[in-house]
Amino acid sequence: MTSRRTAQLALTLVVMASAACISSTAPAPVNYGYLTVVAQQSGAGYVASTVGSFFSATGISAGTTFTPWDSCQAQNYSPTSSVGLGELYPSVSAGSFIQVKLGARTDSIFPVIAGNAMEYHLRAGGIPYTPGDTIAIVVPGTAADFPAVTLKAKTAEAFVMENFATPVAGANIDLRWNAAQDQNAVMVVTFRFAFASDAQNAQIYCQFKDDGTGTIPAKYATDWATSTNRSWMASRIRSSVTSVARGGTFNIISAFDLPTPAAP
Repeated sequence: MTSRRTAQLALTLVVMASAACISSTAPAPVNYGYLTVVAQQSGAGYVASTVGSFFSATGISAGTTFTPWDSCQAQNYSPTSSVGLGELYPSVSAGSFIQVKLGARTDSIFPVIAGNAMEYHLRAGGIPYTPGDTIAIVVPGTAADFPAVTLKAKTAEAFVMENFATPVAGANIDLRWNAAQDQNAVMVVTFRFAFASDAQNAQIYCQFKDDGTGTIPAKYATDWATSTNRSWMASRIRSSVTSVARGGTFNIISAFDLPTPAAP
């Protein structure tokens, strides 16, 4: 899974987690900002891919934490179907650069055009760090668009998923991993497979409380277990949000994935 797709997943989860806060009215547009931090393998260590997205929208809200639940659902899957929120809502400027301090390094990300959106990226490479390190963000903001804000957050820690083997048809898949250090994390596990096709075109999407255990019911697991073209991935995702001036929010979202993508 690429860092781009993980960033899209993280942004989607925030909207899902805040769905209960959606208003039935049509208020004036509000500015929302997201900084995603995705772990990538680099030699024996890790680097962080950081992407900033800032946009104007109505009818969504970000809570102070995820609201995780233990559930799974069957979905269609296409590797080209995901879009970022910045491609759905008008992008706004958060300044000429954003300062990022992670581990022992202070760096900056800069605005670039990505598809139909404006995003903030590093000039090159990633930032060396240990997953679980604290990240500190300084957004200078602009008078007309996204306001100035600072925020610190813990990044998603590395984890190990125990070998769950391939179940027989009609059996559950029981998952075990090392739990998060607090309540502000969610574990997302996706099982992709080919269904009546040579290519992967279906998936079982599960979201669990990050307490170290989860179960995929047999009614979902059987199709994956019997497919000859299947894969799985798991993502620990953390979220930390703060309010900003003029009624918006800024959210730092970090992810650690298994398998962990290699740094470009």
